[in-house]
This record gives sequence, C-alpha cells and structure tokens, in this order.
Amino acid sequence: MRAEAAPIALSHRQLVLAQNFMPEHEFFGKAGVDTRQPLLEQVFRLRFDVYSRIRVINPGDYPDGKVQDIYDTLDTTYHVVVLERGEVLGAGRIVQASEHGLSVYSDFPLSHYLSHLKKSEQELSPLGEGSRLVVSPRARNRNIGTYLQYIAPKFAFDVLGVKNLLSVGNPGYRGTFLCGCRPLGAPVSYRIVPGHGQSSRTKPQHSALAMYLTKELLTEPDNLVHHTENCCIVRPAP
Repeated sequence: MRAEAAPIALSHRQLVLAQNFMPEHEFFGKAGVDTRQPLLEQVFRLRFDVYSRIRVINPGDYPDGKVQDIYDTLDTTYHVVVLERGEVLGAGRIVQASEHGLSVYSDFPLSHYLSHLKKSEQELSPLGEGSRLVVSPRARNRNIGTYLQYIAPKFAFDVLGVKNLLSVGNPGYRGTFLCGCRPLGAPVSYRIVPGHGQSSRTKPQHSALAMYLTKELLTEPDNLVHHTENCCIVRPAP
C-alpha cells in the first residue's frame, strides 16, 4: 500500500482546484501534490545534466551533481514534474512571491519589470515566477518541454491564483516559459560569476531577456501533446 503524502499547506479552494486540475495519480496524493524528496532529488540531478550539456554551468562547481537554490526549499514553490515509471523526464518550477522575493530578480530587479509594465508591485500582485525548465535528453522528441511551458503557468494561474508570472528567457536555450510570454526590453548580455554559471572554459557571456505572462496571454500551442497522466506537482518536504 502506498504511503500517504505529507500534509500540504493549500487553502480549501486551492485543494478543490488542484483535485480538478489533474486526475488522481499514483504520485499525486489526494490533491495532486507530492512532498516526497526523492522526486526533487531527481529534478536537481536532471538540471545538472541538462545545464552541463548546454554549458551554462561549470560542472566542477556542483560536486554533488545537483543544481538547486534556496527557492527550491520554500513552501511557496511548486515543481511541475513529468515522469514515467518513476523517472523524471521533465520539470519546471513555479515560485510565488514572498519576503524572499523571486529568483528572477538576480537577472533583472523588480524595478525593471515595473518600469516596463508601467505598474506598481501592488497592481501586479499576486506575483510569481516560472523558471528552471528542463527536459531529459531521452525525451526531447516527445514535446514534454512544450507541455510544461503551457501547463506550469496554467497551474499558477488556475490553482495558485497568480496574477502575473515573471520569467527570464535565454535566446540561446528554450528552457523558458514561452507560451504567450511577452518580452520586456532587449536581451542583456553579461559575464557569469564563476560558481553560478559558465566558467572560462565555456561561453563567457550569458544572454538574458526579461519576460512576463498573464492568464489572458497564455496560449495553448497547436497540436499540444498532453502528458496529464504522467504529470504531478511536487513540493519541498515540510
């Protein structure tokens, strides 16, 4: 018998919406949410594998073979994961804004988004971010990335009640949330600080583009291949 998922901090409305958002699944628990750490460990190792292959990190800076940050530990973070037979094939991250801010602010400060959107933080709230989208090389031809680019923001808007979703795009890598995202300004290139990105043996410049998305802008791609039966929401263990 499968062990019960740990208690989760969702409101009654969010629980009902999550139940309706995805069908019951072995990994979902009662509300489509799993708090078991082994799945997240797989996600962190998949990031390391993908980022190493595309040379946006120096593998030597991650001796444990995992790419993670403080936002992966917060109770305001939800990982949208596609798996098959227990193996993670793709994942993306939704982070709700909190006193910890958002990880996208390390590329572009909140003021950058506010100035381009010509709105205050209060007008944009509740804010969130879409980030850390990765797909296993074994699953590249199965449209899992496109599915995550659509379903993760949809979860943020429909279940979590996020009003505006911020993201950072990399023109050289499609691991961003692009289904309807609008750019804010021009791409910015800058040198990565060693330990946080590329080393001197890889490309010395990182190109980033600030992006935002609303529920109205989110568009379902044509001929979208759904992976609902293999998709779950994973949260950090309490």
